[in-house]
Amino acid sequence: MRIFTAIVFAVGIVLLPLAGYAGQARTGGGAARFEITSLRAVRPNIQKLIVDLQKKDQAAAKDDIEAFDAAWIGVEVYVNTRNMDIYNDIEHNWEAKLEKELSVPGADLAAALSDAQALLKSYDAMLDYVAKAPPLNSKFDDVARLRIERSHLRDVQNFLKEARVADAKKAWTAFDDNWDNIEDLREGPLARGLRLDREEHGDAGEAVDASHAERRDGERDDHGDQHRVQQDRPADHQGSTRR
Repeated sequence: MRIFTAIVFAVGIVLLPLAGYAGQARTGGGAARFEITSLRAVRPNIQKLIVDLQKKDQAAAKDDIEAFDAAWIGVEVYVNTRNMDIYNDIEHNWEAKLEKELSVPGADLAAALSDAQALLKSYDAMLDYVAKAPPLNSKFDDVARLRIERSHLRDVQNFLKEARVADAKKAWTAFDDNWDNIEDLREGPLARGLRLDREEHGDAGEAVDASHAERRDGERDDHGDQHRVQQDRPADHQGSTRR
């Protein structure tokens, strides 16, 4: 909750008269600005989704749309700031359709493939729109960097709820490996608002390891108290969602 509050506060600040354009601009043959490279980095998830749907691999396609959602959450702030119609078409139209279609056993994969191709078309149109638009205040990059990093922690929580311990451990490693990318923000006003300190998350990796150990021990104990194992295992919750 503190993270969401701080992000809303930060976005509110940068929507005041914008003076930070130069910080994000990279034009005239230089490297693409962070906004564009970050949005482009999400696109391969849609391409993989299309490939897996062409292979009629529903399980892989379901993982692909989840991976797209996790990556999109980090950078969507750019798009819903610039153009809500484009944002809604990507998230609330095509992504929502695909999530619903792929959640049903024996899904109509031909229809899902058509929707995935439409999602890619919409995403490419968004990339073209953003590339031609003037840069936003550079503080949007700071917000995006924090959201990209935070998405790994969100995945840890969701994977543990679904008892996907190996995936949770992988997501935690991604968070830990990328921590250095946002350490510079710990000294600014965003960090003071977020209280984002690695010490607050330091036990999370141990919690994932403990969950893994408990699950492994429970599987080995053929005659153990299964009720006790279910109570102790933090990944066992009903009604989990990925949003």
